[in-house]
Amino acid sequence: MLETKNTELLAAGAMKFTQIMPGAYHAQAWGNPEGEHGSFIKLKAGFKAPLHTHTHDVKLVIISGTLIHGEHYGSETRLPSGSYCFIPGGARHTTACTRDSDCLFYEELPGKFDLNLIR
Repeated sequence: MLETKNTELLAAGAMKFTQIMPGAYHAQAWGNPEGEHGSFIKLKAGFKAPLHTHTHDVKLVIISGTLIHGEHYGSETRLPSGSYCFIPGGARHTTACTRDSDCLFYEELPGKFDLNLIR
């Protein structure tokens, strides 16, 4: 990240993505990974996370691709680029990316990211 007096810049080519699970990658943009932060997430085309929750609220904006948000009761909503999604902490849901292209989104959390699988 390039820092000037009061401005922080993170060019797309400077982002360092690390795998968080097969088909899902994370690059931190700002903040503390153990606390409040913003990150970019890449999902490979066709990726689907099983039913899960997060401890903290998640706010995200889809940059490219089409994200599929699934509710625990089976309803799914397709979110194309430019869409916004708020997931309250503790909400049971799935997250997927359509098969036609990879997905990229930006997310912010008030605490550490976690993924708690529902069994």
